[in-house]
Amino acid sequence: MKDRRAEPNDLDELVEFTAAEAREAEGCTKDTKTLVNGIKAVLEDRSIAMYWLLKKQYNQPVGRTRFYPLYPSYSSRLAGQSNPL
Repeated sequence: MKDRRAEPNDLDELVEFTAAEAREAEGCTKDTKTLVNGIKAVLEDRSIAMYWLLKKQYNQPVGRTRFYPLYPSYSSRLAGQSNPL
């Protein structure tokens, strides 16, 4: 497995996962346009947050996490947490 920082070309995959996570964890449907705008902003400006991906052989995604550098106390609580895909 390989981990790496998410890049702009990962946008669709991150949006799809975030929407699925909201359905499963919160029982709700998130607006796709809102997800695209928010995740795209993060991917374009790493001072907002950072997404990391964990992928298996053949580039198959298995997890992701995000960190919020502007909010160190929040980021430290997230450190080491990941979300399975």
